[in-house]
Order: sequence, then structure tokens, then C-alpha cells
Amino acid sequence: MEIASYLSLALENLLLHQEILEVSDILSSELDLIRGHNAGFIAKSPSMRDILQKVHVVSATPVNVLICGESGTGKELIARMIHQESALRDKPFVAVNCSSIPDNLMESEFFGYEKGAFTGAITSKKGRFEEADGGTLFLDEIGDMPLHMQPKFLRAIQEGEGSRLGSNKTFRYDFRIISATNKDLHKQMADGLFREDLFYRLFSVEIRIPPLRERCEDIVPLALSFMERVSKRFMRKVSGFSPEVLNSLEGYPWPGNVRQLLHEIERMVALTPEEEPVSLKGCSQTLTDWKKTHSAGEVDKPSALLLPDKIRKLEIACIKEALVKTKGNKFQASKMLGITRQGLDNKIKRYRINS
Repeated sequence: MEIASYLSLALENLLLHQEILEVSDILSSELDLIRGHNAGFIAKSPSMRDILQKVHVVSATPVNVLICGESGTGKELIARMIHQESALRDKPFVAVNCSSIPDNLMESEFFGYEKGAFTGAITSKKGRFEEADGGTLFLDEIGDMPLHMQPKFLRAIQEGEGSRLGSNKTFRYDFRIISATNKDLHKQMADGLFREDLFYRLFSVEIRIPPLRERCEDIVPLALSFMERVSKRFMRKVSGFSPEVLNSLEGYPWPGNVRQLLHEIERMVALTPEEEPVSLKGCSQTLTDWKKTHSAGEVDKPSALLLPDKIRKLEIACIKEALVKTKGNKFQASKMLGITRQGLDNKIKRYRINS
């Protein structure tokens, strides 16, 4: 840490003029990050800030929305944010996973049924359409809806009415539809697996969530947020991440996206001794194997032997460690590093460190 302090003081004046011009940008980025936390979604990266802005806009109108993205990117969370920011926030939010309902139960799930409508129907039951009346119906994995169900579904939402199985009574429906999928619905339409008329009836606005590997700026803030939440849930206390773990988290491609990151943090918190920082020993075999391969590849790069690269990596590691230990308190972190608060802000901006 002392070496890093001397290096920081020696290098600080070289880029001072440029860094002063960048202070206003730092403040703007910090405000955007705070807004993302308050909305329940980490939004440090430009792509996620754009999505939050779009969520704010579409929430003001009852337009139907399609949320696209890989599995684990947080599509349902975005749907709930749209509902909570809308005029329907006090009305029901009914979530249905279309891929988890057996084909033969799909109709009764959405329309409901009366007692005696079929073997096993010992009581009457509302369908999802009735439950969502006045609120929002969230259709997760809409691309998995069986083809035979799609015409019935289309008619129900077009007419705004339907009947329970075993009954002639008509129920009126009035709800907003938000859908999500990890599939290419345009390709499914071309293959005859999804009806074109249903597609254009359901989706007016499309929101596409990028995978976690394409928004690396969000990884460390997400990890810190998850650590805080998981520590409270597990009733355990760990003292942050080691620099090696932070570097691994930022570099790993995360094929399972945010869901995989959350599971990794749960493992780390569960296996790390009380009051100790998370080390590579607490990581999954998948992450440690990736780290070994990645580190082996880095040794062969000529740039890894250059002094500026060494200094940069050392400064980044020390700043991250200080921010973790002080739980993001920049004043305390700057004192720990032996530099000014403004100098720390400048370095955070220069190195694009998630503060």
C-alpha cells in the first residue's frame, strides 16, 4: 500500500489538467449509479442507463412491452420496474412462466375453470387473465407458448373477454401485457412457431437487455450489492473482496449473466470465514479455472512486462481494495491511499473504476 501511495503522488500531477476537466463527468456518472440503485437495478454502464431511461418513458403509458435478453439478465426485474413506475403500481402484477406450464394445462391456467369442469376440478379457480384484471400480466418466456394456444390467447386479448372452462359466463379483462423472451421471435415466426398477428398484437415497444459480458462496468457494483444482501440473508459478515477476486469477476464472461453472478456471490459468502475478505479459495471451480487460464495467457503478452502497465494495474488494485474496505467511502479511501479526495476521483474516472 505504501508503494502505491508514492506512485500515486508521483503520477498525479502529470494528468492534472485533463482530470480537472473530467470532474463534472464523474459527478454525472455517480448520480446515474445512485439512480440505478434506488430503482433496484444496477446501472453504471451506458447501455443500462439507457434502458432505465426507456423504462421511465414507457411506464407513463399503458403500451405493451417486449423485453428481450439472455437467460439471467434480469428481464422480470425490468418488467416489475415498469409496473411499479406506472399508474398501475397499486394493482396486481401477475407473472406467468409460459415454459413451465404443461401444454394440456395452458388453457385452464389462463382462463380458469369451474368446479367439475374436468376430473380433479374439485373447486372453481380464477385464471391468470382474471387475476391480472386492472393490473399487469407478465408473460415470461413467451416464445415457449404452444402454437395451439396462441389463437385462443390472441382472441382473448383482442376481445378483452373470455370464459372459464366448464362455464358459459363471460369475464371481462383489462390489463397491460409485458412479455419477455430469450428467443428470436422473428425467426420463430419465419419457422411457423409463433403467430405473426399475435406478435404485433402483444408487442409495441421492445427493450433489449445486453448480457453481463457486454456491460462490465456493472459487474463490481452488482457484486458489492449482492454481497451486502446475501450477507444479511445468511447472517454472515465478510470484509469485501480481494483484488484478485475483483479482477476475476470483471474479466469472466458470465454465460449465466446476473443470475450466475448472484449464485457465485452466495457461494463466496457461505465459504468465506467471518470478518475475512473473499479470496479465490471461496470461488467456484469454474471461476478459478478461468482465472488460471487467463493468468497464463497474460504472462505471454509483452505489454504485461512494461512498467506503465504494471503501475496501472497496481493502482487499480489498490484503489479497488481501498474502496471495498471503506464500503465506497471515497474520503476514507483517499486517506488510506495517501492521496487527496480529488486525486482519487480523478483516478477512478481515468481508470474507469466502479466506485
